[in-house]
Amino acid sequence: MQYRIQFLDGNASIILDLIADARNAAGAIALVADLEWPPHVVTVRMLYVDGREVHSAVRGDSAAVSF
Repeated sequence: MQYRIQFLDGNASIILDLIADARNAAGAIALVADLEWPPHVVTVRMLYVDGREVHSAVRGDSAAVSF
């Protein structure tokens, strides 16, 4: 299954948009968990191919550690 990973700035503009192929959302999160966030990114979110959000994290929140 494909997941979209989007890195967003403070205006919710997409800085980086990636595709992760994984069996499930947990696998997709594991694939991108160690990626360094690009400069100026505030939020990262994972979406199903149809656009529904699976997971998101905000820089500085404890949830960001699990992304």
